Amino acid sequence: MDADRIDRGFTVYCNIGFKQINRSLTDEFREQANSWDEVTECYNVSGDFDFIMRVSVQGMKEYQEFILHKVGALEYVSRIQSIFVMETLKQSYGVRL
Repeated sequence: MDADRIDRGFTVYCNIGFKQINRSLTDEFREQANSWDEVTECYNVSGDFDFIMRVSVQGMKEYQEFILHKVGALEYVSRIQSIFVMETLKQSYGVRL
């Protein structure tokens, strides 16, 4: 599918850090992430951040609204790091059809 043709060609990897981590916050975030249409992938990870989301939107303005009104509205989120995709070099699932 061509993401640009459906106005979802602006891809951002969004790293999310929590103020504290526990089961109830993780469960709540899981519910939120699953409800956001902008989030196309979400992973609970180890390291400097607690979650990584792949966000697909039309452009910077839509991403800004997503961060301000959805992710940033969660009181337990302490850090957000955005990594903007400039070009997709390879996208594969490792299975040849």
